[in-house]
Formats: sequence, structure tokens, C-alpha cells
Amino acid sequence: MIKRLAVLADIHAIMPVLDQALAEIEQLGVEGIIVAGDMLAGPNPVEVLQRLRT
Repeated sequence: MIKRLAVLADIHAIMPVLDQALAEIEQLGVEGIIVAGDMLAGPNPVEVLQRLRT
């Protein structure tokens, strides 16, 4: 059973924003991530998508 979830939204393909969010998620011991949208419209869509898939 998943006990802690994080919700990601409004990253707008900005890698430093995603990196910071993922670092905080890891630090908090989150077990699952829900992606709510607005992730790929911005300067680094390919990189953001690749990172989200890993």
C-alpha cells in the first residue's frame, strides 16, 4: 500500500523546477507521484519527459 503521494503540476518544462521538486519528494520519502499536467509546455520538454519516465 502506498502511504505517501506527491502531486506534480505546472512544471512547464523547466528542468531546475523539476529537479528541485524531485529532490524534495525524495527527501520526504514519497512512494508515488501523480502528474497533474502542464509539464511539457516550456523550454525543456524532451528533458522533462525523459526525467519523468525514469
